[in-house]
Amino acid sequence: MPSRALVLSGQGQGRNSTFQNWGLKRMPVFGLPRVKAFIFLADVLINLTTLARLVREATAASGGC
Repeated sequence: MPSRALVLSGQGQGRNSTFQNWGLKRMPVFGLPRVKAFIFLADVLINLTTLARLVREATAASGGC
């Protein structure tokens, strides 16, 4: 079983690479409160796209639609 640090590190790498792929290596907003809100929204979007991908994969695996 991997250690918690390795698991969290792997999750962070995926998040960082997604931000970079979306062109968000530098934040397009100024100020810590705005950056925090922007990152929160980006994290929500990442989670929703992951959820959509998992639903598509599960539907395809079960032979539905």
